[in-house]
This record gives sequence, C-alpha cells and structure tokens, in this order.
Amino acid sequence: MALRRKRRSAKKRRSTKRRRTARRRVSMDRRLVSSQPSEVRRLARKFGVTGKVVKRVIRKVGHSRKKVEAALKKM
Repeated sequence: MALRRKRRSAKKRRSTKRRRTARRRVSMDRRLVSSQPSEVRRLARKFGVTGKVVKRVIRKVGHSRKKVEAALKKM
C-alpha cells in the first residue's frame, strides 16, 4: 500500500509563500540602517558620538548595519 500525500490547495500554497517572503523582508530590514531620528539617536548613544557623525557615516559607507557599526567603532 503506497502512502499518499495530502495536496494543499493553491490558496494555501500562496499564503505560505507570502509568509516566507515577509519573513525574508523583515530579516533584510534588520541588516539595514536608516536615517530616521530614532535610529540615529540609538546608534549615537551606543557609540558615544553625535547624531551628525552618525548621519555622515551612513552617507559615507551606505546603509549596511555591519559597515556603519564597523566605521563607528573605529572612531
């Protein structure tokens, strides 16, 4: 007797794919830094610099969180 797989409906498959894409987008957002005041303030406090310095570093190295934090550590 062969085992039979239960097939999911097309609607179920779409919703699963949508959830997976949303998860990927969230994890990508965590890797990026924006110039929003709250995020600039958080980074400035974390590294003991001013907001202007943080904004300048973001403009210089880009929006990658790793690059921004590495540049701020060097200061």
